[in-house]
Formats: sequence, C-alpha cells, structure tokens
Amino acid sequence: MRRYAILLSLALVAIVGCQKSGDRFPSETRTVFGVPVTVTIFLPDAKPDDLKGAYDAAFTVLGAYEKSAFGSGPDNQLKKIADGAGRESVPVDTAIYSMLMRGLQLNDLTSEAFDLRYGPLLDAWMVSGKAVKPSQADMDSALSLIKTGGMFVAGKSILLSKPKMRFDARGFAEAWAIDRAAEKLNEKGFGAFEIRTPYAVRVVGMPQNEQSRSVKISDPSGGDSTWATVSMAQGGLAFLPPQGKGGRLILDPRTGELAKGRCTRYVQRLRNCICSCLCSSRGR
Repeated sequence: MRRYAILLSLALVAIVGCQKSGDRFPSETRTVFGVPVTVTIFLPDAKPDDLKGAYDAAFTVLGAYEKSAFGSGPDNQLKKIADGAGRESVPVDTAIYSMLMRGLQLNDLTSEAFDLRYGPLLDAWMVSGKAVKPSQADMDSALSLIKTGGMFVAGKSILLSKPKMRFDARGFAEAWAIDRAAEKLNEKGFGAFEIRTPYAVRVVGMPQNEQSRSVKISDPSGGDSTWATVSMAQGGLAFLPPQGKGGRLILDPRTGELAKGRCTRYVQRLRNCICSCLCSSRGR
C-alpha cells in the first residue's frame, strides 16, 4: 500500500461507511440534496428530546442551501442569476453571496482551475444527456463564456455579462452547506458530531477517548469498498462526489477537456481547502 497525505474535497470515489461497529450514538437521517443525510451526535446517553432542536437546526440550514443553490425550484438563486445573464443584476442573500465569493477566492488560488462559471462548459459536454466531447467550435464557444464573460458585483447583486453564462456549484454548494450546518450545531452547544451524506463526511470533535474516525471509500469503477481508508482527525471534512456511472464530470475550465494531472490535483485539494487527511490506497 502507498500512503500519502491529501487534502480531500473532490475525488473519484464515494464514501460507504465511517462509524466503528461498536459505536452507538444517536442519529437522525433525512433526505437533502436528493440523498440521505445523517447527523450523528457523539453523546451515547443523550435523550432524543434533547437532540431534536439540534437535528432541526442542522437540517434547516442544509435545506435552505438545497433550495437556494441546488434545487430546481423558484428559490434557486444561482438559476436566477443565470436567467438574468446578459440582462440584469440579480440580488442574492448573504449566505449565497458568501459562498460565491469563497468560490472566487478558490479560483484565484488554483490558477483558474476552479471557476464557478463552469456551467456553459458542462452544458456543451452534456447536450445529448450523456457525457460526449463537443465539437471544437462548441468547446470554444463555451470557453469564451468562462474566460471572457464578465462577472460584476455591486453590493450583494451579481450580473453575469453574457447570455448563456451560468454558475455550476455542484458539490461546492453541498460541502459549503455541510460546513454551515456544523457551525449551527456548534452554536447549539454541540462540540462532537458527524454530518454524513453518501459523498461527504464532516467530523467535529470526537467521541470520548477517540482521536480519529476511519472512513472507508470505494473504487468508483468496481465498487470495491476496501479500495481506500481515510483517517479523519477532529474538525475534518472529506468531500468526495463520485464520477463515472451516474456521476459528475470533472472538466478543466481552462481547456474544456477532461481534468487531469495538475488540474485534477488542484480540484481535489481546493474545492473546500479545509482539512488534511491521511489516505491509504491499494496500489493507487
């Protein structure tokens, strides 16, 4: 096995398990972002009535981001910005504004390998409903919207300068929402808990006498759940949206091609840029 330190945020794997078999902590699961999300509180003797407020607070935050940055309904503020592209500046709330501004910072840190204006490129690749490389003309058209399409910010209003421009915040919005939900649980006085989706784990604090949590991740092509194990320290975040069958494309917004090499490493490290985890992987 090779052992190497990585910053986990976007990779071609999916999380399949985290808790040790002996753990018996209270938890609650609800559907958010179209997937089951589980909040586990590391208090084995906590009474359900004492935890209801914590669960409700965390899921309220997650649900708010689902509506405002992820869902297909009228509350999706990123869709409103796209609808106004080339025509009008669109006001957004503080939560979405902060998320977008952090995305701009990450783009600067990655030499523009992470650009939330990625939407037109994704549209070009997915025009047939499945991932197919577009013609060079369509590729160039999409890239022009990303590279030369202006973004203007006034107060908390945002204008994308050209029609067909749009943000693509898949993954980033989910990870951002999980972090904000963790902050809400901290505000409620909870210092040790886990927030889990099929693609992400956020660990804050640890059960008594524990220093880390083991997270098993699976090979996206073969489904081998022993493909790798991540040891997550206190405060850790692993965000690992799958790619492959039914997954998400990872494209380089600078070239329009499938991401590889340095760009992939940038995206892996800087989608969230939150924690360092140690990963052991068989022959990878």
